[in-house]
Amino acid sequence: MRMPTNRRLAERGCAELQFEALAHKYEEFDGSLLKKFVTTEMVVTMAGNLVGKSVIDVGCGNGHFCRIYAAMGARDVLGIDSSATQIGKALSKSSAGIRYIQGNATCMAEVGGGFDVATAVFFFMYLDRAGLDEAARQIHMRLSSQGKLIAVITNPEILLPNGRKYGREIISLRGSANLDDGEKFLSAFYDSTGIHRLDLKAINYSKDTYERSLLRAGFSSIEWIGPKISVEGIKSCAEGFWDSYMRNPYSIGLIARKE
Repeated sequence: MRMPTNRRLAERGCAELQFEALAHKYEEFDGSLLKKFVTTEMVVTMAGNLVGKSVIDVGCGNGHFCRIYAAMGARDVLGIDSSATQIGKALSKSSAGIRYIQGNATCMAEVGGGFDVATAVFFFMYLDRAGLDEAARQIHMRLSSQGKLIAVITNPEILLPNGRKYGREIISLRGSANLDDGEKFLSAFYDSTGIHRLDLKAINYSKDTYERSLLRAGFSSIEWIGPKISVEGIKSCAEGFWDSYMRNPYSIGLIARKE
């Protein structure tokens, strides 16, 4: 197995430390508008029927999506995250059929393989480019011959400023109206009252970069998925509330198929 250089390990370690330090604050946003009505709806729709299937969630955090997959009927769910605090939170809320491992997604030899579905929700943008390539390769290796990867990423083509209306703001460190491929940015989180709660540092990758990385890893096809608002989200908010989001979405999805 190819191992990352010390420099790359250090760079990825910074991302891991970021989530370890902010784990408690990040959990506050499990009930946010975007996570509840947009991200979860996108993930569930892309995952499809999980009854009897095995799922690995890469960058599982506190196990939020692992618990959803188990509730959808998955027979085996494995969550992996580099943060000990996040894994501890996941284990404290765990239910039957869910396992957790603290580990790095760029080196998953201990994980095994044969998974029907792999998910990576807001994960890839916290890796450097070499880490993105290696994580894609590692995930591909863990999937069954007909397996698929579903991912949610920050929209590479988002127009800035995107505002704070939906509780999250993307900020270009160079004050640009858009993000270049490989450009670092801040993702600022606000609570329901508009109070700033935390910032996460991430890297923007273009659709072409994602596609090249996934195809090099061995995936045969990539499908891009636009934003989707749940019925509950539409009904619980005022008419037109989501219009500006749909015109300039914070996130988009992708499905990469092994064969």
